[in-house]
Amino acid sequence: MKKSSALLFIIFLLLQGCGNAKASSNANNNSKSTVSSNTTARQSMPNFTLEGLDGNQYAISQFRGRVLIVDFWATWCGPCKVEIPFLENLYSQYKDKGLTVIGVGLDNPVALQRFSDAMGMNYMVLKGTQAIAQQFQIRAIPTTYILDKKGRIAHKFVGFSPSMKQTFESLVQSLLKE
Repeated sequence: MKKSSALLFIIFLLLQGCGNAKASSNANNNSKSTVSSNTTARQSMPNFTLEGLDGNQYAISQFRGRVLIVDFWATWCGPCKVEIPFLENLYSQYKDKGLTVIGVGLDNPVALQRFSDAMGMNYMVLKGTQAIAQQFQIRAIPTTYILDKKGRIAHKFVGFSPSMKQTFESLVQSLLKE
């Protein structure tokens, strides 16, 4: 029963992602992203703890003091496959300046490990759960949160396209200066 409900949830995400991919891929479509440049208006991201592919437990709160990208994705998601190499490059470029990237894989742990190995992912991958996807109201993937150094949500994006790369990098650079 658990496996069938998880499979239905993944199918739901796939259908939602397909329906939203075109609309959310336009970087100029502000209805699919939220931006808070007013640092006093930013809300804290709820803390959660998940198991990493390495078997250790990680809490989002342990990364305070760093700019954090939390990316909800799956191995079968087309836009995710475009976003992940970009996030790998962004992480490599800015990790020594205070950036951490965490991928929350909403997929079977075995598939996540195979995919991560095949892609040579250089950032942390956590095993997402149906509960965490529901908590963050993930309706389409990728859904990406960019947090400031205080753990507050500065930006949220639903979907990804190559035209968004400059926007992501500019946001990271700006947050690193805060």
